[in-house]
Amino acid sequence: MSEFRQQTELEIGNLPVPGSPEFEQANNTFAVRRFSHFSELQSVATEWDELVAKSETNTVHQLFAWNETWWRHLSDGKDLFVFSARVGNRLVGIAPLMRSVQRKHGRRCRVVEFIGSGNVNYLDFIAGRNKKQILEALLDALMKCRGEWDMLNLLHIPESSTTAAIIQEYFQLKGLTTWIVPFGGCPAYICSGDKQADLKITKKKTEQRYYNYYRKSGDFQFKICGSMDEVDAYLPAMFEQHIARFATAPRPSKYSDRAQREFVRSVTQRLLADEIPVFSVALFNGRPIAAQYGFYYAGKFTGYLLTHDAEEAKNSPGKLVVKLIMAEMIERGITEFDFGRGAGEYKMRFANAVRENKAVMAYNDKTLSLFATISHTSDKITRKAKDFVKSNVVTRVSLEQYSAVKLLLRSLTNTRTSADLKSRPNVESAATD
Repeated sequence: MSEFRQQTELEIGNLPVPGSPEFEQANNTFAVRRFSHFSELQSVATEWDELVAKSETNTVHQLFAWNETWWRHLSDGKDLFVFSARVGNRLVGIAPLMRSVQRKHGRRCRVVEFIGSGNVNYLDFIAGRNKKQILEALLDALMKCRGEWDMLNLLHIPESSTTAAIIQEYFQLKGLTTWIVPFGGCPAYICSGDKQADLKITKKKTEQRYYNYYRKSGDFQFKICGSMDEVDAYLPAMFEQHIARFATAPRPSKYSDRAQREFVRSVTQRLLADEIPVFSVALFNGRPIAAQYGFYYAGKFTGYLLTHDAEEAKNSPGKLVVKLIMAEMIERGITEFDFGRGAGEYKMRFANAVRENKAVMAYNDKTLSLFATISHTSDKITRKAKDFVKSNVVTRVSLEQYSAVKLLLRSLTNTRTSADLKSRPNVESAATD
C-alpha cells in the first residue's frame, strides 16, 4: 500500500449484513478516504450522482454539480472535509462536509457542516442500502480526526431521513452530547395522481382575478426560460427585486453579494442541459414583475427563490407566478410541488402538507457542550411554553385579554400626556416674545 493510501484510507471494522451483495465484497470491510481538495473528487463525480439517485435524500442539492459549483464560488474561509466509503470498487457512501471557524454559544470553535449549509432546502449524507452501517463507518472516520473539530452542525436534514436518529445514537455511545432540534417547515403540495383534480389548486379565485387583471390591462406573458440567453435576460431583475425587498431589513439580501449571484448563474448553466433548473418570469408590458426559480428533479419540483416587483405588490404577481408554474409542473406529471424552507403565507395557500427539517449538533468540546446544553434547554422550554399557550384556550384568551388591556392603558396614557402638553404654556414662544 502506498504512503498516500495509508494516509487517506482507513480500514474500519467488519460489519456483516446478510443478504447484501455490496457488503459481501472485500470481507465486509469499508475503505474510507478523506478528501482535502475538490479537484480530487472529480474522479468520483459519476459514481457520486449514481449514488445520490439511490439515496434516502435525493434532491438537486446532493448532486455533484451543485456541490462543486457551490465550492467554487462560496467556499472562502472553509476547508474541505469530505469522506467517501467503498466496499471493494463500489462507492457506497459520501459525507459531503466542510469545516470553518465560527462563533457558537459565545465561543470561537471549529465547526463541521454540510457543504452549502445555509443556502439550500435539504442536506444529508449520501448513502444507498444499509445506510446505518455506512454512516457509522463515515462517522468512525470523523472520530479518528476529532482533534480537528469542536462541533458537528448538520442543518437542513429532511424529516423523512433516518440520519438524525443514526447520528444521535452513534454519538451517545461515544459519550458526546448530541441535540436534535426543529429547523424550519417545508410546505408542499403532494399530488394525488389525478391531474385534473390537482390542477384545481391552481384555479383559486383570488389568483385568477389577478391573472384576469393583467391580461385585460396590458400585454401579460408568462415565460419559462429554455436557454442561458433567456435566463441572462431576466436574472438581473430577479436579483434586483430580492435586494429591494430586503433593503430596509436588518440583514440585507444575500444577493447583494456578487459571489451569490455568480453561483446561481453558474449552477443554472451547469444543470440546464439536463433541464433541471426551472426559471420562469411574468412580464407585463415587457417588464419583469415576478420571477420564480426552482428545480425539476426526480419527478418533483422544488422552489428555491421567488421575487416580485414591489410596485406591483397590490396585485400579488408572486402568487400569480406560483399559480402558473404549479399548473405547468402538474401538467408535466410531477409527484409533488415542494415550496422549500419557510412557511410563507403564499406557500400555505397552496400546500396540503408541511414537513419539518431537522438540525443535529454534536459537541466534541466539553466547555462548548456545557454552554450548548444550557442554550438548547432554554430554547426547548421556550418552545414548550409557546406550544402550551397555543393549545390552551384559557391561557391564550387570558394573554389576549392582558394584551388588549395593556394597549388600552398605553393609549390612555398617551392621550393624557398629549392633553397635559397642550395645557402647559409655550415656554419657547414666551421667551422669544
